Amino acid sequence: MINGVDPEEAMLNDVISQMMKEKTTVAYVYNKNIIDKIDKDFPDLQTTKKEFYWEVRRKDKDKKVLTVRETCKMFNLSRPTLDNWIKLGCPYHAIGGRKYFSQDEIEEWIKSK
Repeated sequence: MINGVDPEEAMLNDVISQMMKEKTTVAYVYNKNIIDKIDKDFPDLQTTKKEFYWEVRRKDKDKKVLTVRETCKMFNLSRPTLDNWIKLGCPYHAIGGRKYFSQDEIEEWIKSK
């Protein structure tokens, strides 16, 4: 930990933040632990081993990982309502104390209710 922040969590947060930008569809990662977390927690992202790094790409360029604010806006929710959804089992991914959402996962969750 550096200044109370796990460097891997900070790096993972940076990669996911890059991928959330609408025009960013690729990121480059040199840390295998980060790749393992992406492979486990973000099915919309594809990782490819290159010679000295991994390439991270969105599987569908039109889909992106959503922040809390973007999720509320997309589904026309207030923040307290989204918090209630999370308590009821709405899928999300927590990284470095932040929550990220997949539109597809939320839509599937809504259909299952």
